[in-house]
Amino acid sequence: MLMRRRKTTKAPEKKMVKKPAKMSRKKNRGPQKGMLNEALLNQMIQERAYFIWEEKGKPAAQDVQIWSEAEREIRAQFS
Repeated sequence: MLMRRRKTTKAPEKKMVKKPAKMSRKKNRGPQKGMLNEALLNQMIQERAYFIWEEKGKPAAQDVQIWSEAEREIRAQFS
């Protein structure tokens, strides 16, 4: 008599899941009071320089002077 083999089903394999790192209890206080983030300050200077450049008729050879003017204006606002 022929015997049939029973099909066995394997249990699904457990996937290893990496646990998230524990969060630090220290609060991110950011920059000190009265100080601006350099990236934000740079962006503000860049935008002001663009507006000054447009006001002056988009001159080709005054980029350094316009940037300096914008930087003085923005830094004066926060000092």
